[in-house]
Amino acid sequence: MTFSGGAANLDGVGGQSYIDLGGNDIASIAAVNNAVTIEAWCTLESNGYWARLFVFGSGTANSIFQNTADPFGDQASRLVIANGGEQVLFNFNNPLAKNPPRQVHTVAIFDAAAGTMTLSIDGISATQAYDSVFRPLTEVGADFGYIGKSMYDDPYLKGSITEFRLWNKALTATDIARYDAFGPDTLPEYSLTSSATGPWTAAATWAGTAPPSGYPDTSTEVTSTN
Repeated sequence: MTFSGGAANLDGVGGQSYIDLGGNDIASIAAVNNAVTIEAWCTLESNGYWARLFVFGSGTANSIFQNTADPFGDQASRLVIANGGEQVLFNFNNPLAKNPPRQVHTVAIFDAAAGTMTLSIDGISATQAYDSVFRPLTEVGADFGYIGKSMYDDPYLKGSITEFRLWNKALTATDIARYDAFGPDTLPEYSLTSSATGPWTAAATWAGTAPPSGYPDTSTEVTSTN
């Protein structure tokens, strides 16, 4: 893996060509609002089937992940939540990888409160219902968090990641459109401050004395890796 132009470049050949986020506790993140949103700006090359944009969990039984699509194949982008080895699959016929490659904005929302999974790519969204009682976010494991790597023997991701955000809420359509317009490296409602975990992670807090109208009154609701 190399870094250039403000992006992490993944060559897709394995080894160290992925980003290890450590044991991110999705269950704790989601517990605030019973939802979690994973947002990213990425530029992807041709990738093999089942190549992961991200995965969080423990083993193969309790996890959430997003697959990319091979631009020369017919597999759609896919969100998955797995509980006890059983999976709910959400296929979205809007591939992350574009031909020729260009930067795309992807937003994956697991909203247990509403019982829905939503995937938005470049502002085009689709939603699928799922049984969030049977597959709660509270049971997603905390052993690993990867960008560009699977917990199976699947292809590694080939492409670059400009920014990656974890939200402790379900972003709305208005949120998605707003952040899509601003692009990576900008959180208009927040002031980013470096955290103790290193220069690649920052905690976002409100830039003013109070959050804007319509936003929850929490001091830290997004973690950004860029």
